[in-house]
Amino acid sequence: MKMKGTIWSYLFKPFRYIAGKESLFVGIGVLLMLSVLGYLTNTNYDGVLDMHYGCETERLPYGVHALFELIAWFSLVAVLYPVAKIFSSSSVRPVDMAGTLAMARFPLVFGALLGLNPGLHTICTKGISLVDEETIASIVQVIEANRSSFLWAGLFSIPLIIWYIVLLYNAYSVSANLKGERGGWSFAMGLIISEILAQILIHLTAGFL
Repeated sequence: MKMKGTIWSYLFKPFRYIAGKESLFVGIGVLLMLSVLGYLTNTNYDGVLDMHYGCETERLPYGVHALFELIAWFSLVAVLYPVAKIFSSSSVRPVDMAGTLAMARFPLVFGALLGLNPGLHTICTKGISLVDEETIASIVQVIEANRSSFLWAGLFSIPLIIWYIVLLYNAYSVSANLKGERGGWSFAMGLIISEILAQILIHLTAGFL
């Protein structure tokens, strides 16, 4: 494991220093940490690019949080690995792709820590079948009462998501040895398909949770 570089390379290009089995071990640790923090802070990672704060009166069991992580990871690898095999002229190792893509989810840890703020868990929309004026007024009232919490969460979440997507791209680019326009549009296409696949899998397993 090589550990020489600037702080920026560690933050955005850690895959230059950690790859192969080492990245897989670290990545599994990241997924485990996210599932635990998601459960403890009521933060739901229900998709490849999704992060939602659950209602304070409705908490999902730990098994669901663990399943969310497995589905997100599987969806990324199941789509981006074959895309890389198609568009890259280099040898693409599944262990590199699986490990680095799991590691890339690390920025979402800070999103879970943000979920320690109880003000972010005040909106409960589950089970609402009719959106009327009274319901909308109630939601607006909650948002007004927790305006600062939602504002800071929004401002903080934007750079986190950007960091996360940059890491996903770098994980894909390094593992597949794909750069430039070819690497960019193939990654974007794969990421969109990964999100769709994750939502389908979550929908299919929802009845068993």
